[in-house]
Amino acid sequence: MNDFLATDYRILGFMLYEELSGKILKAYFTVLSTLGTGFLESVYENALCIELDELGVSYERHC
Repeated sequence: MNDFLATDYRILGFMLYEELSGKILKAYFTVLSTLGTGFLESVYENALCIELDELGVSYERHC
């Protein structure tokens, strides 16, 4: 019975974060396809923050 409950929680967790995960992945792929490779990490971070803002995703920047 414990295995059944664990499975239920995994499914519920997936459903709860499916929309958020989709937005994060969309932002990531937009940045990657727009900028390509070769930039400093800070450039990608700034671009990702812009995309997340446009998608309405809240976040905290690292120091």
